Order: sequence, then structure tokens, then C-alpha cells
Amino acid sequence: MISTELFHWDKVAKTFSAEISDLGGGDLFEKVSPDSNDKGILLYNPRTGNEVMFVLGGEDRNSEGELRCWLLLPKSQDVNKFPGLKDCKMILFND
Repeated sequence: MISTELFHWDKVAKTFSAEISDLGGGDLFEKVSPDSNDKGILLYNPRTGNEVMFVLGGEDRNSEGELRCWLLLPKSQDVNKFPGLKDCKMILFND
């Protein structure tokens, strides 16, 4: 679980963003659910106490094939629970 306080929040673009090294290192991705192979990051808001799972949706690579960033989207069940997450995303930059 990672705190929202470690991310930049762009209210207009509805995007959480951070450099992966600022999040503590190690393997930050966890299984979305016990019966799934999907990976994601559980985001925790200490102000509200809410937890939301962001699921790995893709990655972006440069012309040399180096990983530039990961794109994660909120789990659909969490969007149903918190409608404000609609169109929200997370971008993790590989620094």
C-alpha cells in the first residue's frame, strides 16, 4: 500500500504521477486479487482512509526499447465505489 502523499496529483488531468524511485523501491506491484494474474498498486489516502487498487494497464518504451513509464487505471469495482475515479489514471516514471 502506497500513500497518495507520495504522488503529484493533477486535478485537471485526473492523474497521479510519481517517479518509481520515490516510492521506496522494490517490487511495488502486487496481485490485484488472489484469483488473478493482473498486477497493480494499492493506493491509500491518509486524509480519507480510502484505498483504491490501480491495475497495470500498459507501459511506454522509447525507440531503444527502454521502459519510460507504466500506466495504471483504477479497478472497475473501485470506480463503482468511488465514482470520482472515473477517467482517473496513474503514471509511474521509470527513472
